[in-house]
This record gives sequence, C-alpha cells and structure tokens, in this order.
Amino acid sequence: RISAAELNIGEARFAPAAIDATLASGVVTTSFSRLGAYEGQANGVLSIDASTNIPSYALQADVTGVRALPLLSSLADFGNVDGKMQAKADVRGTGTSLRAIMSSLTGSASVDVRDGAIRNLNLAKMIRALTSGTLSGWQQRPDQTTDLSQLSATATIAQGRATTNNLFLAGPLVRMTGAGIVDL
Repeated sequence: RISAAELNIGEARFAPAAIDATLASGVVTTSFSRLGAYEGQANGVLSIDASTNIPSYALQADVTGVRALPLLSSLADFGNVDGKMQAKADVRGTGTSLRAIMSSLTGSASVDVRDGAIRNLNLAKMIRALTSGTLSGWQQRPDQTTDLSQLSATATIAQGRATTNNLFLAGPLVRMTGAGIVDL
C-alpha cells in the first residue's frame, strides 16, 4: 500500500494518493480509490499480466469533477479542452511496446466535459465564415476559444480504433453532433 500527500508520475500530479497493489503469479493488480486528481477524484483498477511472453494490460477507471485541461495535458499532451470532466474507461490491450498495446486496445470509454472551452479554435467564427468565404481547414489560433456548456462522447474501442456515434457539443453560440472513428 502506498499513501502520499502528493504523487507525481511524469507531468501528472495526484494529491492525496492511496494505492493498493498485489503481485501474484506474474500479475500485478493496482487499485486506487478517491485518488485526488486536478480538483476531482479518480477510482479504478489497473492490472498487468506479465506471466506470458506477451504481457496484457487492463484498466477500469472512473474520474469525476476533474479539471480536463491539466489532466489531459499532463497525461496525453492534449491542451485544447478545459472544463469539469467526468470520464469512464474499461479497456484492455496486449503487447511488448506502447504501439502494440494501443493497436490491440479493446473496450469502451466515455467523456463528458461541462462549463469550459475548446482552446485555440473558434467554431462559431468558422461557421460564420462559411457564408462569406472558403474555410481553409482547422486553423489553430491561440487567441481564440469556443465556449462550451457540454462536450461529450461514448466510444467503443476495437483493435485500437475508437468509434463514436454520439459526439455532442453545446455552447452559447454553437450546437453540434457528430460521429466518427479515431485510430489510437
């Protein structure tokens, strides 16, 4: 059992932290509950089975009330979404490299961000520009944002590809739905 006032893993910071781990027959199972994470909490279980030549990994996680921007920036170098985030993941993968694990990933994930913004992009301005000129792709502008009331999606993950049919974005000036596939 590990307890700490603050736990730093790379750029990620968790406070307070309490983690329980067991090791039996080549399988490490780590559980965390009420892990302090960027003004919210995380609960979950991470298992690593190294008892075979190709290790397998499984993660079940539930985060609530977490600030999206610092969490996503520190864990995935993704700094374009901010707000209060709820997320769930139940994923499994196998492999001897990060690329192999990501390519084999299966499971499900959902995310819901409320009362925040999409940074570096003004969707309402882009939509207005469609009526007066040609849109030349997603132009990142560090000085622009899209306010959002809600950004949510649920994805099914198979063979390293996340598929969603219920992407939803709502804000004071924009309301969008979408579907798509992301190759992780």
